[in-house]
Amino acid sequence: MTFEVNDKARGARKNLTLSSLTPWADLQNQVAQIFDVYPGSLQLQYRLSNEKQNSLPFDLNSHDAYVEMRNQLKPFVVPKILANGKPSKSIRKLVTVQLFNKGAEGDGVSGGKGAKVSRSLMLQRQATYIY
Repeated sequence: MTFEVNDKARGARKNLTLSSLTPWADLQNQVAQIFDVYPGSLQLQYRLSNEKQNSLPFDLNSHDAYVEMRNQLKPFVVPKILANGKPSKSIRKLVTVQLFNKGAEGDGVSGGKGAKVSRSLMLQRQATYIY
């Protein structure tokens, strides 16, 4: 499986190729390293590269969602069986899985929109302790 990891907060993307047998926890850890976040804080979403760019991405937040994503990808990887029982020899188009971290999308600041809110909340809490 080929993943295109889109880090909108940093304005960068990176390709990651993994076996379809890769466990969910390993995918989380590797993607978290690319986003430079704790694996538990990921809010992954995905879209297949053959879908329209303005279509809503699917959530990738559990093992079940990961299995569903692999099932959607399978027809593009496994050769089609012809009527005579032989596998098709037609060249298959490479479909990549575009990954996004929903929590990091924002205005280009490394923390994203959520980080600004949490900073202002911390200032409010500090102000209440002064009184």
